[in-house]
Amino acid sequence: MAYTSDGRGDFEATTLWKFNRSAYPALTKLHSSLSTDSFGFFYGRITGLLGYRPMRHEGKITGLAALGDPQPAMDLMRRMIRVENGRVLAGLGDFYPPFFTNYSPETEAEIAKYKKEDVAAAAQLHLENEMCALIDHYLAADDMTDVNVVLRGGVFGNVKVTHRIKSLGRVGDAYVQPQMGDGGLCLGACALAQAEMQQRGRTDDGVKPLTTMYLGPTPGDGHDSTLERTTYVLSEGAQAFAQALSDNVVIGLMQGRMEFGPRALGNRSIIYRTSDRTINDWLNKRMDRTEFMPFAPVMRAETAPAAIQDYREGDITLDFMTATIDCTDDFAEKCPAVVHVDGTARPQIVTEGSNCFIWMALREWEDPSGEMSLVNTSFNAHEESIVCTFDEGAHGLDTGMIDELWVVEGDEVSRYAKAG
Repeated sequence: MAYTSDGRGDFEATTLWKFNRSAYPALTKLHSSLSTDSFGFFYGRITGLLGYRPMRHEGKITGLAALGDPQPAMDLMRRMIRVENGRVLAGLGDFYPPFFTNYSPETEAEIAKYKKEDVAAAAQLHLENEMCALIDHYLAADDMTDVNVVLRGGVFGNVKVTHRIKSLGRVGDAYVQPQMGDGGLCLGACALAQAEMQQRGRTDDGVKPLTTMYLGPTPGDGHDSTLERTTYVLSEGAQAFAQALSDNVVIGLMQGRMEFGPRALGNRSIIYRTSDRTINDWLNKRMDRTEFMPFAPVMRAETAPAAIQDYREGDITLDFMTATIDCTDDFAEKCPAVVHVDGTARPQIVTEGSNCFIWMALREWEDPSGEMSLVNTSFNAHEESIVCTFDEGAHGLDTGMIDELWVVEGDEVSRYAKAG
């Protein structure tokens, strides 16, 4: 099954499709909701009503939600939007017009009755409940079980929603297109072109699996001669990297092609140890960020079973940080910087093949530190683009955002620091 949900598309906001590879057409539409009945507009309006920027700061609402009690404001959420008999129904009026702005005095007065964290908690739980109710309705109506689900659209940037959908009894495996927002439409265009080329006999191959999101440019040249530089071969570099982390060095890491999509996946990342409980305060201040979510962990596939409850090998959502997981008690104790107050985390799982240097560095790090993961957060200051080139990465040394810049080029690892 394919499930899409965003603010609005071509007069649609949410769709459900049944996919049968052997049928023609392979896709059969089961549900479509109009742009007026939009989970994306609902969550974006909550974002704006709480003083944040819609279409940009929704992740802050997801993080804030874990600090609140959803029950006081749940009735208000139901007045805004709900699912009934397999249909998404918005309560159009003062409390829910299908826009991100234009908040009525009645709405603002109602929201002001509750704590911000309680409103966020209610919005998050209501979104999860209703999105799960919608897909479960159609799975049950067709008596479908162990169904693989593909998820796409900006609303599926909400990793807690994906977590809940994965836990539904009728769902087997789940996959979120890693660039789930509008920026990922080009991937669908490529897949369509591949399918059409096969149908026309121009190639024997059909749609190729998407196995990596390292699709952007490389850091390029421009190494700053004013910086102190130390070079290593790959294995020695991994050892030195782990030692630097033991010395409490905040590392900016650049390697290979830049990530495509909204998640830093180890090629343009800031890396640090996960045992420092105070990191959410001081490292966010370095980056001019104000966040309610903890940092995300990166861990090896070999370590994941000890860190993740009910870990399923091959869960592709964990390759691209598109879902949360429930942490084990051992992981929460040893790696508190990457565990949220509700006991969840949003991990990236790496293998030797998917990100060799990170995998090697983690292997060197785990035993001496006693930690199962490392902090992996995007290499950028608040409201700035993620760094792309070497010069942009080196600027992080000038601003004090990072202590050292590490650049991996093939089998060579370069370590840069400010002179003196």
